[in-house]
Formats: sequence, C-alpha cells, structure tokens
Amino acid sequence: KKESTSSVTLSVTNDTDAISAKIQSFVSAYNDVINYIASNSTYDTKTHKGGTLFAEATARGIINRLRNIIISGVPGLPADMRALSQLGISTNRDGTLSINTSTLASKLSSDLDDVANLFTDSSNGIGNEIYDYADDVTKSITGTIDIKVDGFQDTVSDITDDITNLEQRLSITEDNLRRQFASLESLLGSLNTQGQFLGDFITALGY
Repeated sequence: KKESTSSVTLSVTNDTDAISAKIQSFVSAYNDVINYIASNSTYDTKTHKGGTLFAEATARGIINRLRNIIISGVPGLPADMRALSQLGISTNRDGTLSINTSTLASKLSSDLDDVANLFTDSSNGIGNEIYDYADDVTKSITGTIDIKVDGFQDTVSDITDDITNLEQRLSITEDNLRRQFASLESLLGSLNTQGQFLGDFITALGY
C-alpha cells in the first residue's frame, strides 16, 4: 500500500466464499420461483377452489423448462463437471434444489474454472440458459407472460361485453314482461267487471 525499498510478496487467491454465496443465491432464487408457482397452483377439495395458477399451462411450462435446464448437462466440459449434480446441487422431490456445501466447496477449490464454465459457457452454460429463458419469458409485448396476460385481459374484456349485452337483453325482457303483466292485469280487471255485470244481470232476471 506504500512505496517500499525492500522486496514485497503479493499473494492472490480466489474468493471461493463469495462465489459460493452467489451460487447459493442462484439456488435460492430458483427455489423461490418453484415455491411461488407451487403455492399458487393448489386446489382445495373442501371449498372446490383452485389457486391463481391452478391448471395454468403457462406456469407448468415455465417450471418444466427451468427443470430441463437445471438437469441438462453442458456438452464439451469434463465428464465429472457437466451437471449441477456433480457440483453438489441436487433436486428435491418438490422440484426445489439443495446444496451439499462440502461438495461445492471441494469443487470450487479444485475445479474453479470448470465450475465457472458450468454456469457461464456461452453456448450451454446453465446460468446463461436460465438468464436467456427468463429474459424471453418476461420480455415486454413478445414475452410468454405478457402474451398470456394480454390473452386473459382480452378474455375479461369479452366477458365484460357479454355481461353488458346480457344485462341489456334482460332489461328489455323485463320491460316486456312488465308491459305484458300490466296488460294482463287490465284484462283481468275488465273480465272481473264483466263477470260482475253478468252476475247482476242474471240476478235481476230472477235466476
């Protein structure tokens, strides 16, 4: 840090702790997506109500694509460092990921370059693939999510128009029924009057 008249030895080491923290953040973010979709895809058999994403094909498609990326190997890398499982990252039964920190620490110490390539290989790196897929899914206007949202909004708009039209038709039908009912009441009143007149007439005739 200052000028010295004697020789200075400078040692440089890889900050594997920081790299490990970033990998754990990656796994945590992945798990957040899986858990969010899972928690909103439930179905309550008692109330017969489903979550916001229940039976939603787009959500299932996102999960399936992410899982395929996670379990796929990266061609061209050493045979013992082509998949996240070899890094100590395993898939749980619920689809989330877990990290064997001992295995991860060992790989970071012995195969740091291969670990980096596993995530950042320009062609098939798992980190790059997930980033590109997330960018495509969330892209404005042309992204999968935006397209789905637009579709829902169009459906809601169509249903709203249908409700408005139906309400207008019901209003017209109600008015017609009221007029018909009023006519029937008038006719019934007239018939009652005629009946009373006929009754009085027959009585007057002595029958």
